[in-house]
Amino acid sequence: MNQSGIAKSKLLTIPQVGERLNLSRSSIYRLMGTGDLIPIKIGKSVRFVEADVNAFILSLVQKR
Repeated sequence: MNQSGIAKSKLLTIPQVGERLNLSRSSIYRLMGTGDLIPIKIGKSVRFVEADVNAFILSLVQKR
């Protein structure tokens, strides 16, 4: 994603991503571990770029 796309995107927390994907917190951490979801670290906080989460969902839909 380019810088202007990131600037326009919202940052999501782990619970927000879990809610969007209907997955548990541990499943989100598993996706982080496999590199399927790449987080942004802000101090000790973990956030996800909304556009990246949407792209992940779209990639799953396209694999069907």
